[in-house]
Amino acid sequence: MKPTIIEQCRAYLYLAGLAATLIQAVVFISIVIFRVPQDIFTAPAFRIGIAVAIAGVTWGLRHLAREAFRSALASRHAHLVGWERRTVALSAQCPRRSLVLLHVRLNRHTLDPALP
Repeated sequence: MKPTIIEQCRAYLYLAGLAATLIQAVVFISIVIFRVPQDIFTAPAFRIGIAVAIAGVTWGLRHLAREAFRSALASRHAHLVGWERRTVALSAQCPRRSLVLLHVRLNRHTLDPALP
C-alpha cells in the first residue's frame, strides 16, 4: 500500500476512535450520574445508533477540517505546490494547523515539511 493510503486510513481510524471515546464518556456519565440502567446500552437499537453517531462525528470533523483547509488557503497559511498540486506547504503560524493537517491526511495529500 502507498504511504498516503496508510495515512488516510490512520486518519479515519483516529476520528472514529475519538468519536467512540466521546460516546463512551457520555455512556459512563449517564450510568454513574443519571443512574441509567445498563440494559439500555446493550440493545440492538443503541448499537445501531452508536454506529450512526460515529459516522456522523467523523463526517462532521471531516467537514470542519475541509473548511479549515480552505480558510488556510485563503489566508495564505497553506499553499498547494508541485505540478499535480497534491503537495501542501503549511505555515507554522497557521491558527488551525491541526485541522489542516487532518484534512491533508484524509485527502491523501502530501505535506512538504521543508517549506515554511
